[in-house]
Amino acid sequence: MIHYSNFTTWLFDLDGTLIDSNSAVVACVKKTVQDMGGEVTDEVALRASFGRGLMNTLLPWIPEGKIDEAIAQYFKNFPEYVKNHIKLFNGAIDLLELLKKRNIPMAVITGNMQVEADGLFERFAFGHYFQTVICADSIPFQKPSPEPVLEALKRLGRPAEGAVFIGDSEHDIRAGRLARVKTIGIKGGSSKEEKLLAAKPDFVVESLQEILKGL
Repeated sequence: MIHYSNFTTWLFDLDGTLIDSNSAVVACVKKTVQDMGGEVTDEVALRASFGRGLMNTLLPWIPEGKIDEAIAQYFKNFPEYVKNHIKLFNGAIDLLELLKKRNIPMAVITGNMQVEADGLFERFAFGHYFQTVICADSIPFQKPSPEPVLEALKRLGRPAEGAVFIGDSEHDIRAGRLARVKTIGIKGGSSKEEKLLAAKPDFVVESLQEILKGL
């Protein structure tokens, strides 16, 4: 069994990692694009864009010059999907609670806008576990750039050594590797398994519960 107890800083993606939201986000994006008079014609491509920020997810499907309006419409639609279609993954709270008891600093690094992340934290009452949250509108650069990871470490006052980043997409893994932290890829998320593995995570798991067993 792999042991993860040597990691002293834990960084988490949000959607598809701690929160089972990918299907809800797909539905919300499709509704938003439909509201804007368009249609999502390639769900695989849509899912592959997750983790790179809402603007990058919406841009291919929105008429030119309409992105700001589309983002506003997405946020108008989003609360319904949070309420009815999103849940925490099994083991999420158990993992966060264990790390908290061990006084391990934690952060979230997400492609969500701050208002989206705040809505999720409020809905599931788990934002208090994280000392900092890096969102799509926190800094100019998005995953797979290493900058969100480096910014999280900077805010935590922690070095890359001893840190681990957990995510479900190839963008998470590439960002972590470029920032020189260890990475754990979770199968079954927004990236196809072959793309996740091609990004070369240091560890690969089926679920958060598998990580718990290694602590």
